Amino acid sequence: MSETKQCSKCGEVKEVEFFRQTRRSCKACDELQKKKYRESNRERYLEACKKYRESNEEKHRKACKKHYESNKEKYREYKTKARATLSDSYIKAAICYATGIPVYAVPQFLIEVKRKHLQILRKIKEPTNER
Repeated sequence: MSETKQCSKCGEVKEVEFFRQTRRSCKACDELQKKKYRESNRERYLEACKKYRESNEEKHRKACKKHYESNKEKYREYKTKARATLSDSYIKAAICYATGIPVYAVPQFLIEVKRKHLQILRKIKEPTNER
């Protein structure tokens, strides 16, 4: 019989593997608390993430590359779908690539204008059966 423990937050009795070694609350409650904190302190959290990435640039780059390598097919599917639907992220990337504007600085009206531009170009390239 495995050992159990009661969570101090939700009150459920769970097996010890659902708890961190030094915590009285279960992992699920801990994650929920972290999520609430990140949502209520969004700017502070994002600044801390940015600071960490900058101070651990090489480690971050390796982690991103490892994640990409293990999820290549998902990235391909996402990009294909984004290209087909002309999603905001796809259009932002196109604008940033062409102009050098950072992603966060691309205004929504520019995205809409670029989307119309791409739709027109696609319409022009469509084969016509009027010959």
